[in-house]
Amino acid sequence: MRSGTDVPAELVARFRDDAPANAGSLAPGLQSGTAGIAWVLAEHARYAGDPEEQRTAVRIATGLAKYTIRHPTGLSVLGGGEERFHADLGGGSAGVLLGLARVLDGPGTPPA
Repeated sequence: MRSGTDVPAELVARFRDDAPANAGSLAPGLQSGTAGIAWVLAEHARYAGDPEEQRTAVRIATGLAKYTIRHPTGLSVLGGGEERFHADLGGGSAGVLLGLARVLDGPGTPPA
């Protein structure tokens, strides 16, 4: 497996292998939760050119559904501790949506 980052392949493998077990016990957010794990795995899949890594990222991202609650205005995301709704980038719905977009749509094109 080739790597496009400075992260040792052994560390990425250990992170990837532990992610499915840990994803269920984390907060949903991008900063230190399930969305962040899915983002990192999607990035690694792109650099490594490994479709199996991308499938793992998608599988982890599906775990984000358990943090969503139907709300009159759509879906809301419960933050860490599942005590209240969060909308911020680090731990709330903004980060979850950004993580999902990265996993499902790729890194995007930087603005010109």
